[in-house]
Order: sequence, then structure tokens, then C-alpha cells
Amino acid sequence: MKNDNVSIGGISLAGLGAAALLWPAAPAWLVPVSVGGGIGLCALGWWLNHYTDLERLFLNCGLFIHTISDTILVPKKIKTIKKNNGRDYILSLPKGLSLQQFKDKEAHISQALDKHVRFDFNNGILIMSIKDTKLQKTYPFTAIHTEGALELVLGYGYDGLIKLDLAAAPSPHILIAGETNSGKSVVLRDIITQLILDKNPEELELYLIDPKRVEFSIFKKCAMVKAFVREDDEITDLLILIKCETDRRYELLERAGYTNIRAFNKKAKQKLKYMLVIVDEFADLAENRDIIDLVNYVARKARAVGVNLILSTQRPDKDVLTGKIRSNIGNVLGLKTSTRVNSEVVIGQSGLENLRGFGHSLLKCGSDLTELQSMLLSEEAAKKLIKHTFVEKSVRQGKARGYIDGYQK
Repeated sequence: MKNDNVSIGGISLAGLGAAALLWPAAPAWLVPVSVGGGIGLCALGWWLNHYTDLERLFLNCGLFIHTISDTILVPKKIKTIKKNNGRDYILSLPKGLSLQQFKDKEAHISQALDKHVRFDFNNGILIMSIKDTKLQKTYPFTAIHTEGALELVLGYGYDGLIKLDLAAAPSPHILIAGETNSGKSVVLRDIITQLILDKNPEELELYLIDPKRVEFSIFKKCAMVKAFVREDDEITDLLILIKCETDRRYELLERAGYTNIRAFNKKAKQKLKYMLVIVDEFADLAENRDIIDLVNYVARKARAVGVNLILSTQRPDKDVLTGKIRSNIGNVLGLKTSTRVNSEVVIGQSGLENLRGFGHSLLKCGSDLTELQSMLLSEEAAKKLIKHTFVEKSVRQGKARGYIDGYQK
């Protein structure tokens, strides 16, 4: 790496400002002579030249260890791995520094380099990933065809489209969580519209739970939507039916000698449809114990039988996202939070508090973390796109059973 000047906030580390910035890191023998100028400045320059740009960047961010023997330990670059859209630096991690310290400085380092930077730790080494391209703040909505039975189009990342097939993923459910103006409603609108435009109603059914009464109403006439409920008693009735259907499917697969819906559908004459239950504001249901127990039951048991959940909330705190919910929902799309604490509740680490909002998010699947930007789709535009899928429905108001077409006991 070239020893060109690296600056953060406009302060060059190769200039006189380095004396102030690096004073805590400077060896004891350098500090007295650096005050007097002349020889001191030469000594400071000699000392700085022993560090690469990257090492000086870490020094400036406080990512170093100053030992009792006056030694300065910074991460050292072991090698560089070139990628299609950037590069990875493989670094040594001095004892006493943690991955979290580097994660906390990601935003500062990204700003200094004017590039996307992420840190990870694997098998004793620190990995610094740098992307050369930038995410746009806005991507127009585009209908995307996907091959997966329940493949969700979530937006654009640094390497292109980001998709997640709930039917094939290790976890069949996803949590979407962020605070006001984080873009949750637009993300849900994107997902549902993409599914309605791309998938076959004979293969996928949507069950929409909308306690806020406003977000999902534009979809209720779509042929793919088999349930649209808003009141607590309707929601409870619907989830009871989903629970019963989950149990029925397990019995069906057991009798047929199969362990999952994919294997069953390859051989069965009458295939099972995938069922996707989408909850707009989970926080509004959090105090209803019956509903929460049903959600946990379905989340825990429905993995193999084609019943999937999308839970969303604008209250991403520990009172809403309990340990049981989080343990049953393996995929998380984390949108902007106002605090690091809420970020840790949603994705298990900091980072969401640094997002800009409006669909800017981090997707966590297992230990993998991917930054992305959702597509922008207004309610009016969504209505125009899905209008051709509207069908006349005879719905018996007030009972969830009336909202479900063709429910099999």
C-alpha cells in the first residue's frame, strides 16, 4: 500500500497535526523531543514513516494497543484478496483489541476512505472488506422474476440484487424491524408486490395481518391473498387455522413418508401450496398472549411444511422482540434504529443506528451480514401494478374463516 497521506475529517496524519492526534500513541522517548520542533519533528516524521497508510488510519481511530514497554501494536496487513467489486485485507489482530471495537469505527473509516468498509473476524484473523462501488440512495421499483418458490427480492447490495428464498433458506422466516422513517412499509410493499406479480396463486397463498388497518388494504382483492385480517379476534382465528393446517400437513407428510414439502410436492398428484403469513406491526399484538403463543408455535414448527412468516415492527426493543421470537426467526432485515441498544436487539450487534433510513438496511442470515437499499415503490404505483390481479371475493366480515378461500379442515 502506498504511503500517501491518509486523512480523517480533513486532518492529515503526515503533517504537524499528527503530533496532537498521535500523542497518546507516541512512544515516551518521542514525546519530549517532538515539542521542541527541529529534531523532534524529524523524529516524529521518522516514526510515522514506519507505518503504512492503513496502520496510520487505525492509529488515528484509536485502534491500537500501547503496551507497558512503550510498544505500539496496530493490525498488520498479511495479504490482499482482490474481489470483483473491491478487495479484502487480511489483518493480524493484536491481543487486547476486539472485533466490536473495529465494528464501532466502521462508519468513521468508511467516511475517511469514501468507500464501504466492513470488518469481520474468522479463525483468528481480522478481515477488512472494502467495496469500490456505492449504494444509491434510491432505486426505482422493477418487477424481478425469481426461480425460488418463495424467493423475496429485498433490494440492491454492492454486488447487485439481494434475494432470499424462504423455502430454501436454513430458516423459513424473516423479521423486518426498524423505527419510524426507516422504510419498513415500503420494504413490505416491495416484497408483496413482487410476489403477486411473479408467483402463481396456485402455488403460493398470502395471509395478511394488518392491525394498523392501513398498510395491506391495497392487496386484499388480489387473487393470491387468501386472508386479510385486522382485529385481534380475527387474527387469533386465522392463526388457529394456520396452526391446524401446520399440524395437518405434518400428519400428511408422515403418512406419505416424506420429511418436507419439497420432497412431497415432487411426487404428490395434489401439491401443497406455500403459505406466507405477513404481519405488518407485530408490536401491536405483543400484549395478546394467545396471539404470541400461536406465532411462536407456527414459527417453531412450520419449517418443513411450507408455512412461512414475515414479522415486522417499528418498535424494535426487547419487550417486543423477545428471546423466543428471535430464536425462532433466523433471518433479519434490520432497518435504521435510533440507538445501538435497539440495533443489538434486532441483529445482535451495532450498526443499524448508523444507517440513513428510508430502506437502507442490513440483512443478517446466520452470521452473514449484507448491506442493501430497498427499491422505492409508492402505494399508488403498487395499485396500478397489481390491479389486473384483483378478483371479486365474497368475504364474511368478522370471522377469519370467511377470509380464507378453500381452507381444508
